[in-house]
Amino acid sequence: MYKNHCRVAAFCFSASVTPSHADTAQVLPPGNHHLRYQVMTGGADERFDAGGERQSVAAFNQASLTSAGLPMSVATLYRIAPGGELSFTRHDLYWEYGITDSVSLGLWTYYADQSYQRAGGLTRGVGWGSLPASQQALIEGAATTASAAAIGDTVVGLKRRVLGENDSPARAAVGVGVRLPTGHVADPRDAGDLSIGDGQYDVGIWTYFDWEPSERWLINLHTRHEYQLADERDALVPTDPTRVLSREFQPGFYHYAEMWARYRIPRGSHDWSLELKGIYERQDALETQAYDPASGRFAGGLVPVADSNSNLLRLEPQIQLSLFPRKVPLTITLLGGIPISGRNAFATEYIGVRFDAYW
Repeated sequence: MYKNHCRVAAFCFSASVTPSHADTAQVLPPGNHHLRYQVMTGGADERFDAGGERQSVAAFNQASLTSAGLPMSVATLYRIAPGGELSFTRHDLYWEYGITDSVSLGLWTYYADQSYQRAGGLTRGVGWGSLPASQQALIEGAATTASAAAIGDTVVGLKRRVLGENDSPARAAVGVGVRLPTGHVADPRDAGDLSIGDGQYDVGIWTYFDWEPSERWLINLHTRHEYQLADERDALVPTDPTRVLSREFQPGFYHYAEMWARYRIPRGSHDWSLELKGIYERQDALETQAYDPASGRFAGGLVPVADSNSNLLRLEPQIQLSLFPRKVPLTITLLGGIPISGRNAFATEYIGVRFDAYW
């Protein structure tokens, strides 16, 4: 399933600070605040398969059903029309507060309206009523469009600068944090429901390295590494898709890295900046318990789920306007996402706008 990870870092209001705080090793001065709001909208009708090749989401869904032993059509019973598309609108909110000259506290959460079309529709034949209720539920679930509009998970973390000062040409910082499972998790009995949150706690460490060779240029490398803790979640019983039982699961390690360059164009009362990011994400395989027919429950040790590992490389060009950078720091950023390559991941494209204010 689609898992959209998006964390943001620091920023502030001060005559001596620039809007580069958002993603760099710079830290807010003590007593200063930064508030960021970002909205993105996008979707995908293609995905990268396990071999890294692009395929339509419709072809992927059809192959998944066929491999699971569910034909797309059976004469007189039903027909599932090919189709498939992911779409979303997402609102991110981030707040940060400077504690000391080198430490700041951050809080981030988001709200997402997401939809995943699994098929083009379901046509029931004259023999539909002869199918058992459990099989009808399975077929209807395979053709249902899943959606949800809900709050996602929340991240709380600390960021500490460990090298240089805010105005140094070279800086480094590290961050630690916890992701709280505040997001909506889908009811497995409802094929029309979609998870927004992860459903378990994560602990992470983040690194920031940046270099400003001149007033106009900024080069940055930012990474995030998260260990996702084991937990329990309800899951459908394979032999009866109308029943659910508790099952242990653990997502694999999550890794994120972005490398970007920013070119600043000063214009007196305002600045323009052009930026290009290269972003790489990797999610290791999910592990879950298998269903044991003898005991009628999910049991035993955790085993990897096939093709649940993923990676995605994308480019994100941005153009930023900084209003009154030396008086009232306020920035507006336009951005877009372009998928380049990946495995077991949606080729998601998006556009967005971001507002940053600090005081």
